Amino acid sequence: MGKVEYGFSNVHYALWDDTASKYSIPVAVAGGVKMSWDPEGSDTKFYADNGLFFTNTTNNGYTGTLEVARADATFLKDVFGMLTDDNGMLLESTSSKQAQFALMFETDSNEGDPIKFVFYNCTAARPSREANTTSDTSDPDTQSFDVTMIQRSFPYDGASKDFTYGMMEKTTANTTKYDAFYTDVVVPTKVAA
Repeated sequence: MGKVEYGFSNVHYALWDDTASKYSIPVAVAGGVKMSWDPEGSDTKFYADNGLFFTNTTNNGYTGTLEVARADATFLKDVFGMLTDDNGMLLESTSSKQAQFALMFETDSNEGDPIKFVFYNCTAARPSREANTTSDTSDPDTQSFDVTMIQRSFPYDGASKDFTYGMMEKTTANTTKYDAFYTDVVVPTKVAA
C-alpha cells in the first residue's frame, strides 16, 4: 500500500512585512474546509527537423481557493485591510490594500504524521459569500477566497532563489522544525558548501 493524503486542517497565515523582510507570527484560521491549487504557467513547444526540437515550461506559481467555515474579523482586517468603527462595525473600504502573506496548513496521511505545507507569497481576493434560508436541514454557509500564490526570494546555497511553496514530512532530523511549524514560518535554508 502506498502513501495517501486526506483531510485538511490547521490553517494559518503570517503577514509579510516588506520593510523588515520577514513574516509576522502565524495566526490560526478556525474552520478550514478545503484548499485547492492549480499550477500557473505554460509549456512552449518548438518544432524543427520534422519533430519536437525544444520545450520550455514556465512556473508562474499557483491559483487556488481557500474555503473556511467563516473568516473572523482579525483575518479580514489583516488580509484585506478591513476597518472597524466606533459602532463596532466591520467595514470594507475601496482604498484598502490587500496584504501579502504566507499560507500554512496540513493534510493527514495514512503513514505517519500530517504533511505540512507553506505557500510563501499569497494574496487573496475578497471572499464570495452566500446566505441561504433554513429548511429541513441546516447546512452551514461557508466563505471562499481565491488565492494567488507566487514566488518569494530567499538566500539559498550562496545565492538568491525563488520558492513558491514547501512541504514538510516529519523525520528524525527535522523534528524540532516540524513540531514548531506554526510558531514561525519555516523558510528555505541551505548554506553554501
